[in-house]
Amino acid sequence: MPQFRFRLEKLLEYRRQLEDDAKTAYLSARATRLEAELEIEKIQSQRQSALLGGAPDVEARTALDAFLSRLDDDQRAAESVVAVLSSEEGQAMADWMRKRQEAEALAKVRSSHEAEWRAKENRQEQAMLDDWTSSRRAA
Repeated sequence: MPQFRFRLEKLLEYRRQLEDDAKTAYLSARATRLEAELEIEKIQSQRQSALLGGAPDVEARTALDAFLSRLDDDQRAAESVVAVLSSEEGQAMADWMRKRQEAEALAKVRSSHEAEWRAKENRQEQAMLDDWTSSRRAA
């Protein structure tokens, strides 16, 4: 029995490779966003530590206010970075899902072609067996 050959096998492999690349890009974007969120948590932790330390005199209080102001600026900047990274992550996920659907659609076409091929092969095999049986009875 000959092997099944799908004419678009190379295209299917290419689409699967594109899907894998898109998945890798999505996971990379997600990791980058999570790192940025960890930076925000780090800034918040520094803020809490600074506030718990207190300020015994006016100079320390002024330095603490300046430090907290800088932390506020850093946190706003980090939050804007997280917003951009979240947007990029969403786009990467949408791209991955689209490429996944394209690969799955072609895989379904392959499956249906293979099922048709198997049915045809089974019919041909059955016809050969029927011919062989009828020729054996005639002899």
